[in-house]
Amino acid sequence: METKLKNRQLSEKNFHDNKFAMKKQTSHYNIPFCSVMVERLKEKLGSLEGKRVIDYGCGQGWLTKTLALRGAAVSAFDISKEAVKKTNAMVKR
Repeated sequence: METKLKNRQLSEKNFHDNKFAMKKQTSHYNIPFCSVMVERLKEKLGSLEGKRVIDYGCGQGWLTKTLALRGAAVSAFDISKEAVKKTNAMVKR
């Protein structure tokens, strides 16, 4: 069972590393949905000053940045090192 889980994790990591490393990246997320989700988050969450938030599976970092701009101290991580690079770049913009 442990070997099966490790193989699954490696498969996921490789898939996402390859996906996020592409110059012209395709997304399995519907971009208009993301902007609607961000607006709904802003509406529902209000200020996050003084709050600590974990962004599990941070991907390209759009949610990480949104949460930080609302005042949260965000810890973000992803199985993919390429995704973490994208998140770092997004947050620096």
